[in-house]
Amino acid sequence: GEQWTHSLAILYSMASVRISADVVACSTAVTAWQRGGWWTRALEVFEDMKRAGLQANVITYGALISACERGGHWAGALALLGELTSKRVSPGEITRNAAISACQKGQQWSLAIDLLGAALRAAARGEEPAPTASAFNAAISACEKGHQWAAAVALFEQLRQRCRLPNAAEAEAEAEIAPIPAAAAARLGPDVVSFNATMSACERGSQWAAALSLLKEARQTHVLPDVFTFSVAIHACGTGHRWDCSLALLRQMPVARVAPGVVAYNSATSACEKAAQWAVAIELLDSAVRDSVQADQTTCNAAISACEKAGHWLAALGLLRDMPRRRLKPDVITCSAAISACEKGDQWATAL
Repeated sequence: GEQWTHSLAILYSMASVRISADVVACSTAVTAWQRGGWWTRALEVFEDMKRAGLQANVITYGALISACERGGHWAGALALLGELTSKRVSPGEITRNAAISACQKGQQWSLAIDLLGAALRAAARGEEPAPTASAFNAAISACEKGHQWAAAVALFEQLRQRCRLPNAAEAEAEAEIAPIPAAAAARLGPDVVSFNATMSACERGSQWAAALSLLKEARQTHVLPDVFTFSVAIHACGTGHRWDCSLALLRQMPVARVAPGVVAYNSATSACEKAAQWAVAIELLDSAVRDSVQADQTTCNAAISACEKAGHWLAALGLLRDMPRRRLKPDVITCSAAISACEKGDQWATAL
């Protein structure tokens, strides 16, 4: 809500009647600015505390690091974390996770891994609880944004091994692995975000087989894949020119009780476009209607491009003329693909 504005109003009232703010009041102000998304103002309060000779506590530092994380100021988050740890104070799970997340948003994947390693070492010494899946997820996402698919997979494997979670091959072979409580698996083991981030990293790295294996593993363990999980796998298969796998995954979604969305359909249609599977691409447009999915410009453009690549100019024109019925307007990509299809079919007059 807007409670943070009330906190600031009280603090300003104290100043107006010359009541000196203490550490608690200043920490409250920092937290208020953090919740309001004003990370620069939060840092200004912190500087005022220093000038007033007030010693910030772990709550203050936590709010400041979270404010920097929200503002995408990764360097400030790391500086504050270093300042806190130099005082031999444990930052705690939430604060350290915020710093890792700040590195993730700043695409500082190596620093995110370093912070996670520090958290693991602190846990090994008994100084902090073991990092949860959310800490690993932020580091994996940082690797994904940095196009470091191998590092992302390595972190995922480390997360899996903490709970001795079976991989796809082990689960399929029904290997005897000691079970863990569901609560522990949810907190310490991979969750759907872990799978999604790692699969996305594999997709960016053109590792379609690895992404497909992770989806298979998720479906065989306690993790329930969502629409993003399937969409990433479908797109990865398309990138790997496996349109057949993309189509199979799309058709498996209702079986897995996951409703296909427009992103999944777009990924599948794009996979068909890359392989010039024009008939399948057109069928996907009709299938989207049956699944109550509103195809968008990307879907139609991919289908028209599939017709263009296969040399079916008449089908491309049919899709172009059908766009108003679908409440879609042709764009530059649409027209370019349709013109190219006519050119390939020696239909220069139609193209003009």
